[in-house]
Amino acid sequence: MGTLSFLANLSLCCRTVRIHGRPLMLGTIVVLVVVALEELSQAFITTRSCDAGDFGADALGILLGAIVAKRHHTLKWRPFRGMEQA
Repeated sequence: MGTLSFLANLSLCCRTVRIHGRPLMLGTIVVLVVVALEELSQAFITTRSCDAGDFGADALGILLGAIVAKRHHTLKWRPFRGMEQA
């Protein structure tokens, strides 16, 4: 789920929305909602289980993906020394 969070946030240019005064990345919110719904839907499938530990692991991956996306988005990329175009 971390990769999905990373890609969602990069595709949205790390756009944020304010929820209760806190800026949260939109891609992270979307992925978290989809994962929560998917986890809850497992309660209705006999061969699957709705597990809080699984959701916690997904949430941790989503958080790490968001952190990496934000870091990647804010870095200023510069060419290597000697690789600049003349």
